[in-house]
Amino acid sequence: MGILFTILFWLFVIILIVKLFQLKAPPAIFSHWYHLIENLQHSSQDFYSSVEKALEQRNLPEIEISRIDHHEGGVFSAKREYLRVDRREHTFDICAAPFGNK
Repeated sequence: MGILFTILFWLFVIILIVKLFQLKAPPAIFSHWYHLIENLQHSSQDFYSSVEKALEQRNLPEIEISRIDHHEGGVFSAKREYLRVDRREHTFDICAAPFGNK
């Protein structure tokens, strides 16, 4: 009985270690899109709200809309809010950030 318990214990430990250290593959990035909207005078929050409203009006199936924060640089850098749109296996992160002075 003691040997069976020892074998089961170590088997459990090995399985636990393997599960804990399994590396998750990074998500596949299909492309990056950049689009400058000339003379945009809205805040990021207003822009995100209008995109959310436009998506909701289309009644797209299986769509999830949320807002997330990403660091601008390293771990201790400031965060920037993004609008995230998920549908099945695809995720779109939309950033409305002022860029430049024109």
